[in-house]
Amino acid sequence: MRNPHAPTPGTTTYVPPPPPAPTLSLAQEFTKGVRRSISDYKTFREKRQWNQWNRSLRATGMAHGIDNIFDNTYTAVAANQVSLFNEQKKFAMSVFTSTLQEPESVSILRKYTDPNDATKFGDAQALYDELVTAMTQVQVGRAQVLELEKQFQNLRIDKDWTKTIAAFVTRVGHMIADHQGLVDRTLYPDSWYIARLNECLSTQREMRLYIHTLESQVQAIATATSTAPAAANYNTHYHNVMQHALIIDQQNKTMHNATPILV
Repeated sequence: MRNPHAPTPGTTTYVPPPPPAPTLSLAQEFTKGVRRSISDYKTFREKRQWNQWNRSLRATGMAHGIDNIFDNTYTAVAANQVSLFNEQKKFAMSVFTSTLQEPESVSILRKYTDPNDATKFGDAQALYDELVTAMTQVQVGRAQVLELEKQFQNLRIDKDWTKTIAAFVTRVGHMIADHQGLVDRTLYPDSWYIARLNECLSTQREMRLYIHTLESQVQAIATATSTAPAAANYNTHYHNVMQHALIIDQQNKTMHNATPILV
């Protein structure tokens, strides 16, 4: 007997196609796409590493698809873009939490990992922008320090200086104050600033002799008391130098205004 369910000779059985695979959202594609590991990122420990570390961070981040984090003008608009950007920020925050160890960068990180601050918590884009601003200022500050130190090497009283010696000392003092405001003072002791002031005055004979006298007095006291020379104090040294400069200026003014003696 013929099977009523058997296919008719010369025909094929229709097999319906499998249902289409569900479409992944942009956020799902991000989480399931490129292999990403926090260990791919280098640690940021010192400010002097900034340029190299930042280049490495951005290169690795772009390969990992989080380059929007580095663009402070980017704003997610559509719902799927917002979801994707949230995932990118989560991953970037994990990177920053693991790699930021330089003290100022850690302080910035804390602002964006405080769950009590809903406006900043987890905002890796804003964190990176603030980090760039802070480290760029450091770079500018370092350039200013180097420029000041170059000026210390070249600034001397010569025939082109037409003002008083006290005015020259004041100028050097202002430069030193600017330098002190830009650097870590633990790396620049008072003796360093005293040496810069002395060098700038080294071409003025009276001031050079006076500074030599001050140094000899310190050494003589140390020898007489069999102790090490007293620790140098920049403020005291600057005051003494300024007072002597004023004395010399007054002497020069008196000589200049002296009435010639008629013979």
